[in-house]
Amino acid sequence: MRWYHAMGVLMVTGIGSPSNAQLLSSCALTLSVGGKLAMSGDGRTMGTEVPGGLGATLLMVGVNLVPEVFFTAQNVTGPTGWSATPTMSLAVSALSGAQQPYTSSNFAIRPGALIDTLTVHAKIDSPTGFKAGSYQASTQVTCQAA
Repeated sequence: MRWYHAMGVLMVTGIGSPSNAQLLSSCALTLSVGGKLAMSGDGRTMGTEVPGGLGATLLMVGVNLVPEVFFTAQNVTGPTGWSATPTMSLAVSALSGAQQPYTSSNFAIRPGALIDTLTVHAKIDSPTGFKAGSYQASTQVTCQAA
């Protein structure tokens, strides 16, 4: 998933892992809507909450466990020759009320039991701006028993 000239798509990969504590426990994540990054007016930020952007949506189903969802391995890649050192940060909100404000660190949230929808927002800050070309923002998401 890529974007060109100030347009982008947030990639989220989901990995569900069964709980070791109970034989019939499981947690599954499904990316139901891919995110889209848009360029800010000053050309120094791409984000899903910038006008024209869209947060990614994950459906989480946890059976016979209290789920905990981990967000790790945030990564930004840009076009060849782009020498900036950007900062990527994520924010997550769940329909159940669980929230994580923007952070560039790995984090975990505990959404509602059984089923919940998580909206993932991303922003990439680059003080020197963005070179024209293709960019990709990604993170890894895992779910397991809390």
